[in-house]
Amino acid sequence: MSKPDLIVYTLENCPSCKLLISQLKKLGIKYTEIDAQLHVDYLNRNGVYHVPALELDGQLFFFESLDQLMEMLDKQKHSSKHR
Repeated sequence: MSKPDLIVYTLENCPSCKLLISQLKKLGIKYTEIDAQLHVDYLNRNGVYHVPALELDGQLFFFESLDQLMEMLDKQKHSSKHR
């Protein structure tokens, strides 16, 4: 089973983005960081207007809390076992 592909959209001077990246590193969660400024149209078309924003399994969402992210990763992990 492969790890979920987590994409984190951030901005350079975003304190919440820096905190999220720090937490992901601390927890050993693999991710790809992308500059949100380069993908504003894509994010906005999908209803995301704030950073940090996350993309997991093709679904975009605004990062609210680490608990929210862990729950989504756990759900993704369980659903991939049943594929």
